[in-house]
Amino acid sequence: MKRLTSLLVVVCVLSLILAACGEAVEVISYYAPGEYIIVNIAESYRLLKMSPVLVLNRDIEETEFNDEMVKITPLIRDTINSLMRYKTEEELKSTGILDQLRVEIGDALRVGLGMDYVTNIYFSDFVVQ
Repeated sequence: MKRLTSLLVVVCVLSLILAACGEAVEVISYYAPGEYIIVNIAESYRLLKMSPVLVLNRDIEETEFNDEMVKITPLIRDTINSLMRYKTEEELKSTGILDQLRVEIGDALRVGLGMDYVTNIYFSDFVVQ
């Protein structure tokens, strides 16, 4: 416990030193656009249930960030739905699909919505039923 406390103090001090020197301090936030997304799978009677979590690199106040994200959540969900509804069952079961979807969804959000601050996407759920 003592080591963890010491490590946290060191990290905080280094962050303050970098901020004081004018260096940019990376601010990472996580955002889940809703509880989950359910999409019909192309050419199938099955469904995909997924819970994407966006990793964002933004230097913005928390209240401003929350207000902005609430406003664009429907657009984020629509962008993801539009992309996913054309995926076939074979594609969704293929090796490396999660890495491929990270790239495709990230690109769609960056290009379509101007969300250049999306750095990664995690999936807390990804189930074909």
